Amino acid sequence: SVTTEQTKTEKPARLGPIGRRNFMLLMIGMTVYHSAWNMQAVTRAPLINWLGMSNKVYGLMGSAWALCMIGSFLFPVLSRRYPRKKWFQFVITMPYLAADLALGLAIVIAMMTGSHEWLLPVTIGIMVYWPFAAGWTLGPQSEYIANCIPKTHIGRFVSMQQVCVGLVSVGASAAITVLMNIMGVPARYAAACLVAYGLALIALVIPLFAHETPMPTPPPEPFWRPAVHAVRHDPIFRRMLGAGMILWM
Repeated sequence: SVTTEQTKTEKPARLGPIGRRNFMLLMIGMTVYHSAWNMQAVTRAPLINWLGMSNKVYGLMGSAWALCMIGSFLFPVLSRRYPRKKWFQFVITMPYLAADLALGLAIVIAMMTGSHEWLLPVTIGIMVYWPFAAGWTLGPQSEYIANCIPKTHIGRFVSMQQVCVGLVSVGASAAITVLMNIMGVPARYAAACLVAYGLALIALVIPLFAHETPMPTPPPEPFWRPAVHAVRHDPIFRRMLGAGMILWM
């Protein structure tokens, strides 16, 4: 048929100057952002061991990532009010980044006062807060990318981003390992948290220079309603959802 023939022969239009600029800015920003997260993750286990956290509590902290589902399902209530996502995703991500800053400053204060008994409950509280705040950031960031990059190039962007994140994260992990070997305890943990916060903040600012096309108005219906319908009536969606949950666990 004509439609099938067009699907086989037509290729996505090349990105123009603005599209290429958006692609590069978002690629750099998201790569640095996830690399900063990886730096923080590398220091988490040594910090927990130094604080003397029990294995039971550490296991419970792992299950706290289920809290990210709260923001993931509720963010559309706020997001649909803003056709432009640039500043919305920036503002809603800042509280999440503040966790790294808070932990780094808490360790610095513990060093200055010479007392770190209170640092363990503070760290537990921050580790519970992390996933809750993260859940509010994932959707707005994805929506901002969708406003800046044509849908014909989203798959290409995601694939290249994963490759870049993997390569840069190796270097970031090596750099933070060297930093931890040079510095003493607990200064190494404070430095890692503060460096990760600084890099993530820079990574959050870089995409702000991209040109955004606002979403159409009126805004689309929040996705959780069709998602609930799909869970009830679509067996393929249920299987994919279950497979994804198993992979994340």
